[in-house]
Amino acid sequence: MWNTIYASEGCLGQSIWAGIDDTFYIGDEQTVGYGTWGLIDGWRRLKPEYWNAKKAYSPVRILNADRLAVSNGVIQIALENRQNFADLGEMRIRWQTGGESGETTAQLAPGMRGECRIALKDTANVGSRLELTFEDPRGFIADRFLLSLNQPVPAANEVAEPARETSAWKVEESPGAITVRSERAVWAIGKAHGLFTGVRALNQRIDLAGPHLMLLPMNDTGENQMRGATKVWSPYTEPCSGWQCESVRVVTVGGQTDIHVSGAYAEASGTYTLRFEPDGGVAVDYAFTTLTNLNPRQIGLVFSLPRTFDSFAWERNGYWDVYPDDHIARLSGSVKASEGFAATSVGPRTSPSHPWRLDRLPYGNNDFCSTKHNVVVASLTDPRGLGMRMNGRGEQHVRCWQDGAGVHFLVADYSNGGSEKFLKDFVKNEKRVLPAGAQIQGSVRLSLLPGR
Repeated sequence: MWNTIYASEGCLGQSIWAGIDDTFYIGDEQTVGYGTWGLIDGWRRLKPEYWNAKKAYSPVRILNADRLAVSNGVIQIALENRQNFADLGEMRIRWQTGGESGETTAQLAPGMRGECRIALKDTANVGSRLELTFEDPRGFIADRFLLSLNQPVPAANEVAEPARETSAWKVEESPGAITVRSERAVWAIGKAHGLFTGVRALNQRIDLAGPHLMLLPMNDTGENQMRGATKVWSPYTEPCSGWQCESVRVVTVGGQTDIHVSGAYAEASGTYTLRFEPDGGVAVDYAFTTLTNLNPRQIGLVFSLPRTFDSFAWERNGYWDVYPDDHIARLSGSVKASEGFAATSVGPRTSPSHPWRLDRLPYGNNDFCSTKHNVVVASLTDPRGLGMRMNGRGEQHVRCWQDGAGVHFLVADYSNGGSEKFLKDFVKNEKRVLPAGAQIQGSVRLSLLPGR
């Protein structure tokens, strides 16, 4: 949006409405205001949207970011100076690639485009990435970039998976259960419901439950302003309800073992297909037909683990190539649900010394509970490193939360910007309204982390 406005001749600029949370603590318990809608919270801590706004309104644009290359020992960078008054030459431009680093300059008048050149001393030390930092003369970082150089960096969805084991599967049936066994993994499925009851990795048992279909509806409840005692809201994150299993069938063809499960929820009917793969993992395919009209916020599958599996780690493809180390959308990271400090749904009532991402509620801290979009790989593990790993191929989205029953993780094939009153019009094109009879499908791939 800002790029379009910037290029127009009839706009002087933009401003940020309510850059700080509209949250006011009255006495010991009362909270009033429009809510936590700011880029900065009331304690002046930076929230995730601050970095997004900083990048969107950056005074520097790199115009050839997708085709940077070293030619005759030189990197040429096409730049645009979006400052209104200052020459880009006033900024320090620091760079680093491989074993080389240095500084360069670019004399560009306000609003102009041009180039800067980086002359390398030793092209043998060139890395696959070029890091650029633009430092304002007033002492702060105006922008940072981490760009592919010379050749496309392998897409994150090409990250290597653990060594693939190729032993055959054996199926064992009892009156109440189906056990699918290989040399490294044992998966158990209950016949009554067709869902996982547990999995064993190298003789370490994990009480895995699921899958359960998630058709999370938009949350259109709530008032325009906060009033009354400070609240801690329960997460609005229920999967589909009332699962009734109709059939469970084991099918083995040409060495491939699948379990076909059919049934219905109150919201949709359809099938799960559990495909057991040669490396010990399982792909859970789902195909459902909606039974009612739905306007979903997220669509995917939910799995559950005991509360000890509270260490969440991920790698993802991001909208930006660089994020701050404490940003909830950083490209890779890890966090425990229990990290941080107790807060309310509108933040801590006393001055905090920790970052916003570690505000903790009963279902986990902000970092743990936030949706990580375009995930390549993600995992939930216990203190031994035992746990579950999912491969999202850079296309799926993962969200975790905990409650008294355990730790839950959603692997979503669809996730939109939600229904917040002031934001929803800007993300309405992302909506996927489902009438009764709509088809939804996807696949989630899980593998085991055997731990230490």
